[in-house]
Amino acid sequence: MNILLEKNLLDEAPKIIMNRLRLFIIILILLIYCSPLLSEPFYVYMSPLGNDMNSGVKDKPVKSLNKVHEILMNTNPNENVIIKIDSKNGSYVNQNVVWTYYNPDYLTIFESNPKDKLARFISNDNPPDKPFFVLKSHNGESTNIIIRNLYIKNYVTPAIIFIGDRESYYGWNGYNIIEKCTFENIGNWRMPERPIFYSALALVNSRSNLIRECKFINISNHAMATFPQDRPVLASKNRLKKVIFDFLKKTYYKNISDFEKRVDMAKNRSNLPIVCIYIAYHSDSNIVDNCNFYDVMGDAVRIRDDSNYNTIKNNYFELVGWNSVISSYYCDTNFEKCSKNEIEKQSKGIKIISNIFCGNWLYGKPEVFSILKPNKLPFYDANFDSTIVVLNNNKLKPYKRFFGLF
Repeated sequence: MNILLEKNLLDEAPKIIMNRLRLFIIILILLIYCSPLLSEPFYVYMSPLGNDMNSGVKDKPVKSLNKVHEILMNTNPNENVIIKIDSKNGSYVNQNVVWTYYNPDYLTIFESNPKDKLARFISNDNPPDKPFFVLKSHNGESTNIIIRNLYIKNYVTPAIIFIGDRESYYGWNGYNIIEKCTFENIGNWRMPERPIFYSALALVNSRSNLIRECKFINISNHAMATFPQDRPVLASKNRLKKVIFDFLKKTYYKNISDFEKRVDMAKNRSNLPIVCIYIAYHSDSNIVDNCNFYDVMGDAVRIRDDSNYNTIKNNYFELVGWNSVISSYYCDTNFEKCSKNEIEKQSKGIKIISNIFCGNWLYGKPEVFSILKPNKLPFYDANFDSTIVVLNNNKLKPYKRFFGLF
């Protein structure tokens, strides 16, 4: 009996050893991958009442994002970073930052404090000429930036830009999240003498990002382009004011004020409608999910130049769309507006799923999708090539209010 038992144990020994080895490997993997979640985060605190001479600890908050960035660049923490942004003691005015700090193995999180109230970043009557937040990274690795619960208002520049290297497919950044943020009054409509920028939020060779549960409200440039879509004869008071202003500018140039001349001088850049979310130059596999877009004098989403497999789903669009609500653009010639060294490519694999569209910018029936090229009218087609775009389960609804008057 003992001999048989010993024989069985000897036979089973390799299996026991292998099982224990597998268990050890599983535990080791869990320790490696879960350690960022288990370790204590590195906190930096900022407040409108803070001071950039402070250290950024809880009872000594700093005041600016630039100071937060300086602290992180100097300390280079090897753990998750959480930037606690005071949202109950006023607004942050005219802030802007070029952000280069990240750790590909950890998260860098910007969040309001308390979380149930948005942290307000407001531009006043002398707005900065630089975007609110620019992430610059082209190292071809995850940047892991999470921006949540911010309210960004009155910037004549873009609010947020994630910039990789548009000339090199491999010079990307990615795996970032923008969630539960509100963008309001972005664009140069209120200050038409200021140079025009083309987006409220831009991704340039930035991949696998998630934009979810955000609001875009009154995104508008001072544009004089021809509106290509269907539109009713009447328009709201706000739009009628814009149309009349543009007509007077074109017709009575000799009689306009010095201010209006400055407006015309701002034509050093093309006077074109704005885009809410600009996904461009190899920006693959991004998702725009469950966002609300209201009153956008331009396309809600523009996808450009070999930016493939992007998904726009579960969103609500009201009074949105110049060329269309969602558009794809590529510069396929050596036309002077093509700014890259190489000819651009048509983006493919676009998915537009389960969205609601309620009126274009001039209250007409919205065009959901269009393909744009330089010096050509938008191309609309009920049967686009399915390798380019798939439209599924979207709903078009009439705009309910009578031309926006009540």
